[in-house]
Amino acid sequence: MQISGTVSGVEGAVRVRIKDSGGQTLAEKPVNVSGSRFNTSISFGSSENEQRGTVEAFVTGSGGIEKDMVAVPVTILPKGAEETIGAP
Repeated sequence: MQISGTVSGVEGAVRVRIKDSGGQTLAEKPVNVSGSRFNTSISFGSSENEQRGTVEAFVTGSGGIEKDMVAVPVTILPKGAEETIGAP
């Protein structure tokens, strides 16, 4: 999955995480911020069925506390499915 975004007031890195419909973390990694933007690809194992999930981006504060989180709902396609972007 390709993930990109913009941030304000963040230097260094943000963390991105993909969760499935049950709230289980499928993948998580730090991503460097360049200027006010970040962009990364993240791989994870998908199920045999389409499901709802979320992509989360956040910073980690002192003591490992997650803060300033943004969560975006996504549809996780089954393994081998082709994605169609835009109108047919």
